[in-house]
Amino acid sequence: MTLGPWLQDGLGGDGLASGALAVLMDDVVGQAALSCMPSEMWAVTTELSLSFPAPLPAGGRVLAESEMLHVDSNGGAARGRAVHEDGSVVAAATVWLHAVTGVPAAGAAATGGEARRRAGLSAALGVLHEGGGRLTTEPSSWLENAQGVMHGGVLACLAEMSGRRAAPQEAVRGGPLGGRWRTSSVHVVYLRPATGPLTVVPELLHAGRSLASTRVRILGATGKAVAEASVLLRLTDDGLGAGGSGT
Repeated sequence: MTLGPWLQDGLGGDGLASGALAVLMDDVVGQAALSCMPSEMWAVTTELSLSFPAPLPAGGRVLAESEMLHVDSNGGAARGRAVHEDGSVVAAATVWLHAVTGVPAAGAAATGGEARRRAGLSAALGVLHEGGGRLTTEPSSWLENAQGVMHGGVLACLAEMSGRRAAPQEAVRGGPLGGRWRTSSVHVVYLRPATGPLTVVPELLHAGRSLASTRVRILGATGKAVAEASVLLRLTDDGLGAGGSGT
């Protein structure tokens, strides 16, 4: 995956959203499980845990790799990591998957995404920011997985953006490190297929002098949750290049 200015989520400064690695990690780690399943089976993500031990560099490429931890007739678990070309580990992931019968047919590649990507991450995801970390987004074929629903990695990215924006900026200014909030980890549980317009609603659980914790619910058009996530933030003074940072 190539990094660059498109990973800026519009929060301010030059901070890059570490959550943007979620699609890459969900895909690559999920492939480890698929490779161990019968050819007539498919796997859907039920749980995705991401940690970001180092901030995203402003450019270069990252390589993701994965391995299977466990597989049975119901699905399995796999893990992986993303390593920047400078040698730093920028993400680690664990994925739980549920096995289903039937492999989705490959559809035509969605178009229009490149223009959106050039406008930044929020534009690429079709996100509208409503303040306080609350987000809305409309469905788009560019954001769908092979089953025609919004990709689990996209949902994780939305949760990371929302949870980070919900953290109070007073804690940043008053903290011992100063600097910016940087996302430390994201844990997502997928409850039902995500279709139609989505609303992302954060709830700040704790904000201290070095850590902040946020619960994020992603709601479908009917108001039912399609996914729930927890987002942990840490204060950092490592400059504008910090992944998932904000003013």
